[in-house]
Amino acid sequence: MKALHRAVFKAVAALGVVAAGCSFAVHADDPPSAKPDAPSTDAERVLDLNKLSIPVDISGMTGTDGKDFLIGHSNAKAWAAKVATGNPRSPAAEDGVVVVGSGGGAQVYGYDAATGKRNWTATSKDSGISNIVISLGHAYYTTYSCTLERVNIADGKTMFSEYLAPTVDCAPSACDDFVAAAYHKGADWNVSVHGHDRGAKRWVKTVGQKDVLTAPVIQDEDVFIACADGKVSKLDSHTGMNNWSAFMGAVSAPVPTPWGLLVTTTWDGKGGSTTPAAKAKSAEERKRRERETVTENEAEPGTLVAARDRRIALVSDFEESPTTKPADEVSGPRATLDFQGLRPGVSGSHVIFAYAGQVVCVDPKRNEVAWQVKVTDDRSDFVRPVCHEGLVFAASQNGSVCALEESTGAMIWAYEFKNERFQAEPAASENRLFLTTASGKLISMPIGLENIDLGKPEGSVNGVEGTAATYWKVQQAFRRVRNVVREIQEEPAKPKQQGPNARNGNGPDNSAPDNDAGNRDAAPNREEEEELTKGQWERREDRRAERAKAQGKKYEKQPYKRG
Repeated sequence: MKALHRAVFKAVAALGVVAAGCSFAVHADDPPSAKPDAPSTDAERVLDLNKLSIPVDISGMTGTDGKDFLIGHSNAKAWAAKVATGNPRSPAAEDGVVVVGSGGGAQVYGYDAATGKRNWTATSKDSGISNIVISLGHAYYTTYSCTLERVNIADGKTMFSEYLAPTVDCAPSACDDFVAAAYHKGADWNVSVHGHDRGAKRWVKTVGQKDVLTAPVIQDEDVFIACADGKVSKLDSHTGMNNWSAFMGAVSAPVPTPWGLLVTTTWDGKGGSTTPAAKAKSAEERKRRERETVTENEAEPGTLVAARDRRIALVSDFEESPTTKPADEVSGPRATLDFQGLRPGVSGSHVIFAYAGQVVCVDPKRNEVAWQVKVTDDRSDFVRPVCHEGLVFAASQNGSVCALEESTGAMIWAYEFKNERFQAEPAASENRLFLTTASGKLISMPIGLENIDLGKPEGSVNGVEGTAATYWKVQQAFRRVRNVVREIQEEPAKPKQQGPNARNGNGPDNSAPDNDAGNRDAAPNREEEEELTKGQWERREDRRAERAKAQGKKYEKQPYKRG
């Protein structure tokens, strides 16, 4: 490959096309449409989680085993358990077992994913447990001081503990029969590959004095390293030979995808090694640029503007070194167990970005943005999103977590965990989502698979055809519970107070917006509906009036009459 132009991800160049009025935008809390929606406005693409989430309080959950808490979208059990005094990193799950570390402690725990029962505890000689990685029935992790370890997820038996260095700032990566680790030793950073059975080193290579970001990345039996100076290197997994290194302006570890290696970069898609570096942007310029990427087509050819002056490029040909030079001075990245950078989530058909208060889904096959949802505001900090079973899970440091349908962006469910913060990437396995909180809790939630038939994604649900209807039943179940919670919260308030977002189609009668395509959830006739209290009736009329006003129409409120 003579230039990265031939290897960049052409599909993601379309992110700049998320201007107001794009026809593929989906109102995140609307039901799926049987027909394409009319062009949307910016306001219709805003998802206010403060109004649309169900509040959850797990502050009192401190026991060894998980304690149940109520959710609104599934009959399966949700639970939370205390696993650390603070900041456990990312968990991992497989075969009905979720494995999590104890943060700054020396313990690793195995929980029954469905019941929350702690099945085993493994104790390390060292402390500071990294993210957990599971491969072939075994969990791998590093300790801050100073080992690479492997335990059996079935019983917690420690299989090996291999010394690496006085301090280890990166989580490991595992792929079938080998494990890769990165660590600072002496003046240099080293990368090593170990056998999966006993942890013996197969090779150790020095990759320079700049911090290695996050962890080594394994793809197609190659090991890729991103360093804080923006350099990406490809090492042969069998020999450790450095096949190539390229200064790509990388600001986080690459992400393996079915189409190649995604790199979050400052490179602007122009020129080669002789291209002079662009002038570094000021804080004000970066802030302006961040806003522009949301509303204007500003992406350079061959790259995707991700946030501020950060972009995404794809290396699809690994045989030759990409000929590149960073477009901006790289600053900020450093090696810590908590560093994630702007790493997208990836499914078999989409790339998902969560940043600056928005979630964006890119369809690489069609070379376009499939949908974009503004979730909160520009101050929101997301952890890396996770794609699983047709859903996108986005969690933020303000304690919110939501599930969006991958094909449409429709919100399926959302919760706000009071006084909690999410700082680590979630994990998903089978019908479960797993999260850790900054306060030291492990959360297990069903995603709602038991309420749908995944075997018939093209079927009809409530008269709605196609894949957009896949999670319709889950969404409806969540809405009903949320409305009950809302009514309980509103009851002490004065009548006729402002209702929730008038365009979200979630009044007490569960009706869709008046302009929603295909009247799939229309309000029942008054004589057919359950009798409402006067307060409920008046709040519903207020919401209908607000919907009409938003459409430039008039609505005459109906007086309350007891049936």
